[in-house]
Amino acid sequence: MSDKLKPAAPETAAAESALAVLDALPAHVAVLDRRGRIVSVNHAWRAFADANTLRLTDHGVGSSYLAACEGLEEPDSDLAHAAAAGIRAVLAGAVPSYSMEYPCHSPAQQRWFQLTATPLKDGGHGMAVVMHLNITEQRLAKDRLHESDRRLRSLLDNMDLIAVMLDREARI
Repeated sequence: MSDKLKPAAPETAAAESALAVLDALPAHVAVLDRRGRIVSVNHAWRAFADANTLRLTDHGVGSSYLAACEGLEEPDSDLAHAAAAGIRAVLAGAVPSYSMEYPCHSPAQQRWFQLTATPLKDGGHGMAVVMHLNITEQRLAKDRLHESDRRLRSLLDNMDLIAVMLDREARI
């Protein structure tokens, strides 16, 4: 029987299934080892890195996700440092998960993401799945709603007339 025709070992089949699921997700996903090094990324992660010309060798696999966050010195470095601290807490087992929203703007586009880190137990070694989900549409809708509410409040506050709301029986 050729190697191509042999059935995959159950562990291999399960691992391949898990990778297929990660690749099907729209979120950018990286699996970190217990030290915070990237051991695997999904298709969305690779596509985002390529589209944004991020200079990541092998899309960051093998590099320290935590060191990248902690080494950031740009205007949003406080958010990156908070993300690193939250992920460290997940890897240490101190918290069951960590989540935060953050902006990821470029000159051409404003985007927001939700970062979520959850533990992944693999053979007794603590690992974590870090997921970045694009929440730009939800964030923009929320901002539009807040702006609409602000305008309505301003309009009502600046009216010289008295506004009264009545129900169907003409009760105030």
